[in-house]
This record gives sequence, C-alpha cells and structure tokens, in this order.
Amino acid sequence: MNVKPNTQELAEVGKNLGIEVVILDEKDSKQYINRVIDIFTPFKITGHLSIGKETLTIPLEGNEFSYSKYLKSEPAYIFFDQESGDRNTVVVVKDAVFGK
Repeated sequence: MNVKPNTQELAEVGKNLGIEVVILDEKDSKQYINRVIDIFTPFKITGHLSIGKETLTIPLEGNEFSYSKYLKSEPAYIFFDQESGDRNTVVVVKDAVFGK
C-alpha cells in the first residue's frame, strides 16, 4: 500500500486515543471529494481548502483547537491538499465530538 503521511498519522492517533477512524478506498474517496468540490466550489483545493459561495464558516483565529465544540455527534470527513501525497484519500472520524 502507498504510504500517505497525513492519513497514516490520523489513523495512528485515532488508534492511540481510541477514536474510530476509517480510511475510504480511493474510488469512494474521489467520489466524496468531487462531490464536496461541486457543492462548495472552493476558491482553491491546494494548501488549505478555501470554501466558496455563501457558506457559513468558523474563523480559524481563536477556534483552531475548539472546532469540535461546534460539531454534532456524527462522522467527520477529512481530506487533504489535492496536490499532496494524500490526495484522493478521505479519512472518516466516526464521532466528531469524541471526548466532549
């Protein structure tokens, strides 16, 4: 299997903390990422994703380590810079508010 550093790190941290993490296969990952890009029409998909349209966002400044306070108890889908080694990979954290 091709090692993907961000994906691997999330999987290891999840295991160490007892957080259920699933890595979608490449086909499902590509479909999910394309759907998100179609819905939110980001200004860019490299570096930090920059969401477009009229989307509600939480500012990074002052909230960087507290996003889970705003999330529902449901899966969180994470994907990465679409020019990185982790492109076309989606990591699913089964409960976005673990430890709340």
